[in-house]
Amino acid sequence: MVLNKLYKNLPLGSDTGIKIMGPVSLWLATFIAFGHYWRILLKKERDKDSFLLSFLILIVFLFLLFSFRRVMFEAYYDEGIRTEKVYSIDNNLATTFTTKVKSEIMNELLNVLDDYVAPGDSMLCFESLAMIHYLTQTIPFTGNSWVWVYDPNNFEKNLLKAESLTDKMPVVLRQKCQPLNGYWTTFAPRYNDTTSEDNYEYKKRRIIVMNDFLNRHNYQIRWENELFQILVSDL
Repeated sequence: MVLNKLYKNLPLGSDTGIKIMGPVSLWLATFIAFGHYWRILLKKERDKDSFLLSFLILIVFLFLLFSFRRVMFEAYYDEGIRTEKVYSIDNNLATTFTTKVKSEIMNELLNVLDDYVAPGDSMLCFESLAMIHYLTQTIPFTGNSWVWVYDPNNFEKNLLKAESLTDKMPVVLRQKCQPLNGYWTTFAPRYNDTTSEDNYEYKKRRIIVMNDFLNRHNYQIRWENELFQILVSDL
């Protein structure tokens, strides 16, 4: 009954929000249910029925053990155990810790970006690099810092609209990795692939739209490593 009420009252959201609502409802309902049954079993304990109370204690222990594992290993988009996440990023706005490898990757990228953008500049980060806008205090060219959430048609529409409002094209930061699910330390061969089948993370037409934009404004690669590219228009 509690779970049913939570399902009805929590916002449904969109995309993975629909999937996430279920686990969130279960987590909330679990604690409410434990509290309810704990009161029942305490009463039964007074009636010398200790088996159910012992069973509940075991369930609580297993639940806490499982929760501890989730907390230790499943940080949002940053896979790995938390004991290795003790390194900071050299930026006053970065307040979380990560692994040594990821901090070094991000520090290198931010140091290079300092030569191309300043706070208040427009920049286009493609596709899942919303955090970079925050750390560099730059303005998303299309009005959305997370380009990946656009379907291809809306991406093209917003890109054309942004182009029509300015004569100066933005610096482009392009990922060659896949930040979704935390795999942004690994090169993703499909970052510029326009032939593979679409899936949840990958939409080939979005890449085609992006490449058309880069070609239309004669963008050139000014800096590149295994995971990122910085491109600037020569027009």
